[in-house]
Amino acid sequence: MSRRKLEYRMVGLSFCEYLAISYGYHLPVYSLEDILKHKVDFPYVEARPILLFKEYLQHGYYPFFQEKGYLLRLQSIIKQTLENDIPTFANMNIATALKLKRLLYIIAKSVPLNLILPSWRLCLI
Repeated sequence: MSRRKLEYRMVGLSFCEYLAISYGYHLPVYSLEDILKHKVDFPYVEARPILLFKEYLQHGYYPFFQEKGYLLRLQSIIKQTLENDIPTFANMNIATALKLKRLLYIIAKSVPLNLILPSWRLCLI
């Protein structure tokens, strides 16, 4: 039996696409200049854009976010990428691939670094 797999490039959804699919919100396109000058109004009064954006960041990027088993499928894709795809294309051996997986796990679980400038200043003087 030959090993066959379906490969395709998966492009993530933009925030506007996510809103259109999830809520039926269709937003006009604004220039960066208009946004920076606060000339933009969110046309859906009942919605909170910041909360919707947080929701998008948590689970709205991938086009299959509404399918059953989304988290399981996402974990499977991540596992496939870390254990097979990256090692194959980077010519890594299995031990190095496992170290990469552990390193990424540690980074993902780490608390973001908070820089306290006065203490850094003392170290530089």
